[in-house]
Amino acid sequence: MDFAQAGILVVAVELVLLGVGWYRFIHQNETRSPYPQPGDWGSTPDDRIWEKEAAALPHSELAGVRESAKNWAASIGALLTIGGTVGLVKGEEAFSKLSSAEGNFAFWLTLTAAVFAGLAIALATFAAQGTPARYKSIDGWTLSKISAERSIVAMRLLLVSRILVSVAAVAVLAALSIAWKSGIATEEPATTGVSAIATTVDGRARCGKLRVSAIGGLFMTAGKSTVKVEPGVEVTVVDACPEPK
Repeated sequence: MDFAQAGILVVAVELVLLGVGWYRFIHQNETRSPYPQPGDWGSTPDDRIWEKEAAALPHSELAGVRESAKNWAASIGALLTIGGTVGLVKGEEAFSKLSSAEGNFAFWLTLTAAVFAGLAIALATFAAQGTPARYKSIDGWTLSKISAERSIVAMRLLLVSRILVSVAAVAVLAALSIAWKSGIATEEPATTGVSAIATTVDGRARCGKLRVSAIGGLFMTAGKSTVKVEPGVEVTVVDACPEPK
């Protein structure tokens, strides 16, 4: 799969994930009705305290949503810091072992994750700070309407931000999984490019390409077979092995 095809597939999958998240957490997020009250509700001092807090809640709703958005933006920054640290530590080493197709997927996954994370930070910032507006004058009724409207907008921006971060996190984990899986796959005995003559564990003297195991031990590939070299035996390096008769 070439570069463009990998990009189209990655973007399509991530758009599907965004659509599913939007439908599940925003479209289906209906306004809930109050719970039915028992017949004796309001008869105790504790009940009356709860009623006072419920009456005061709309006055602090917008501030509460914006505080949540502010904390969420800080959480995104922490997540990006962790992801960036992992990328700096393992990035070049792991991604250098990818094939062309794997590299294309890893590139598009990382790029879209960065774009989604940036959008998530922007939306969380808008939710936390709001958008300034000018009014000729403000009365209590206007202030209550403004607070209710901006609370809904901030909630939606915060939900979309969280969906974007979730998709970005999946993309980052997928890219790292591709890189780390490729790294694990290449930890098999790797050809050194050196031809030599040595005695293998089956007692036969062979000539072939030497391979060094990641967990220790020397191997030799002769023809279609790979056999471990007998420990402690003399290894003679040659320019090339003779052609089989």
